[in-house]
Amino acid sequence: MFGPKLTEEPFRIHDRELLGTLVNNLVVALKNALSFEQITSLNRELQVKNEELEKTLGELQAALRKVEILESIKANLCKFVPATVTSMIEKSPTSETLDAGERDLSVMFLDIEGYSRLTEEVGGTEVNNLVEKYFSVFMDAIYTNNGDVMETAGDGLMVLFLSDDEKAHALEAIRAAATIRSQTDRINRESPALLRPLAVNIGVASGEAYLGALKFESPTGSRWTYTAHGTLVNIAARICDKAKGGNIMAVRNTAERVIEEFPFVSLGSVPLKNISDEVEIFELQQRP
Repeated sequence: MFGPKLTEEPFRIHDRELLGTLVNNLVVALKNALSFEQITSLNRELQVKNEELEKTLGELQAALRKVEILESIKANLCKFVPATVTSMIEKSPTSETLDAGERDLSVMFLDIEGYSRLTEEVGGTEVNNLVEKYFSVFMDAIYTNNGDVMETAGDGLMVLFLSDDEKAHALEAIRAAATIRSQTDRINRESPALLRPLAVNIGVASGEAYLGALKFESPTGSRWTYTAHGTLVNIAARICDKAKGGNIMAVRNTAERVIEEFPFVSLGSVPLKNISDEVEIFELQQRP
């Protein structure tokens, strides 16, 4: 088992025990050294992973900031871009066309009667405040009924109602018009600055119109607009011009689609500017 000691004395029992203890300590020391090396290696790996994670986190934070900026831009653009266009672009961001073609829809024209006279009476600043007050109510009525404002002009609006159900969009247009009239009456009563009640005239026409994007080229570049056009749109604008004193006018097609809910009375056929044939117009009756 063992040779003699250097002193040439034989190994005794306590020598064996001491040697066993030394071997065990050596094994423990070797294991500890190995564990320390593994721990050191693991720490290096963890440090590398942590650096990679911090880099990824920084990239994610930068990407999130870009998303926040884009959402902010989108929110501000939505103030100027029709909701229909926004929805189409979200569904197909790379599309170069915006659903152009004939479509059954309802178009509403809204106009503040005597806008120029009102400006002279109360001044530009006050009339701007009044218009903002009235138009805020108009927008609520329009959007509640799924309308989409396509064009604005100081004292007027062009609004489209685009439900796939032809009866539904006619009802939404007339509901919006009726709400605008009732809310206008309310604001008139609450606005002592007005010398006389404000009248909002509305014309609505339902039927086929061309809906889609129009592209205009110029030396400075391209400009796109999204709207409806055609005879139906012209008729809606002209019957709005015919309305007086806050009346709501509509064509037969609209009146027939909503007759179960809204009482219209025919005013007969009348000539309209730039429309070849006379058009029968209907007036929405005030409910008692």
